[in-house]
Amino acid sequence: MNTGSRWGLVFVILAILALLFSLVGPISGLKSSKQMGEQIQSELVAAGYDGVKVDMDGSIAKLSGDVTTEAKKAGAMDLAKNVKCEKCRSKDRTWHVVKDAGMTVKTANVSPYIFKAVKAANGNVVLDGYVQSEAQKAEVLAHAKSVYGNSYVDRTVRIASGAPSNDWGAAVKRQMSNLSALDNGRASLEDNKAALVGKIGSQEAKAALMASAAMPGGYSLTESVSAPAAAEPAPAPVIETEDACQKEITRVKGDSRINFRYGKSEIDPSSFALLNNLAAVAKRCPDFQIRVEGHTDSDGSDAYNQALSERRATTVAAYLADQDVSRANITAKGFGESRPVATNATAEGKRQNRRIDFVVTRAN
Repeated sequence: MNTGSRWGLVFVILAILALLFSLVGPISGLKSSKQMGEQIQSELVAAGYDGVKVDMDGSIAKLSGDVTTEAKKAGAMDLAKNVKCEKCRSKDRTWHVVKDAGMTVKTANVSPYIFKAVKAANGNVVLDGYVQSEAQKAEVLAHAKSVYGNSYVDRTVRIASGAPSNDWGAAVKRQMSNLSALDNGRASLEDNKAALVGKIGSQEAKAALMASAAMPGGYSLTESVSAPAAAEPAPAPVIETEDACQKEITRVKGDSRINFRYGKSEIDPSSFALLNNLAAVAKRCPDFQIRVEGHTDSDGSDAYNQALSERRATTVAAYLADQDVSRANITAKGFGESRPVATNATAEGKRQNRRIDFVVTRAN
């Protein structure tokens, strides 16, 4: 075979080899791409990303499907990027790229929609339930940190749809604040119904809590918070002298007036608090007589004013008796317009003359 023939044969062999490589290369690449896709899919499923699907386009892994949070979406992408294909020839390295081909954050719709915080006697708090988004979860946990310090545990705060209103986050934070005031107990939300159950140190603390426990609009709150019964206040000491009793009544009454409906003996409700305080003093004077004296201005006839002053004095005496002042220690007397303390020629003088006085005497 001459030299030219040999070179011709070499070219033919090289052409055949090139053809073979051109056929085998794509087949091998397709095989590796498929194997990589299967490996990524397998690891996603194993990690709990069942709703994510992998489609390989050469060395590009395209992810699609549903995830429940943005964090899981990012987690699926990171996991896929770091997969090494065990069956590929290049199994010791990652030779692919990952693209989001339409992963959708889709939260489950749950009913009832709940949140619960439970506080143990040692102060530890466990949180459980649903929030509407990653941002709301971060906000709720930040609030838990602010009210409980490091004593709270996020057991299973999950993201889901189905909250009764956009005020859900505010309602959750309000309930966590309410729970922080309890020694131990539970604060819960079920749809738009809130419940607070537990123990608190005193009746005063309970009253303060309930005054500030109001929920956002649209949420109702029921409570079952127990507190030790308030201690009975020590009884006020008995006043032992006539003069001391008169001075205490005068001090409590001060410049205040017992007011009545115009032209009538009906006590105006604005005077009830003053009369209650005077009754408390009268009960401390069991050894003395307290005379309720009624007086009027000069408007009207003498007879009319006399009768009106008597009715008003009698009404006040009856009110004191209703407040547990001994009826035997109270008398009532009307003086009409006969004992003015100021001129009846002016409106201010008449106002001063329309009055109820209290006079203490030795009991019979």
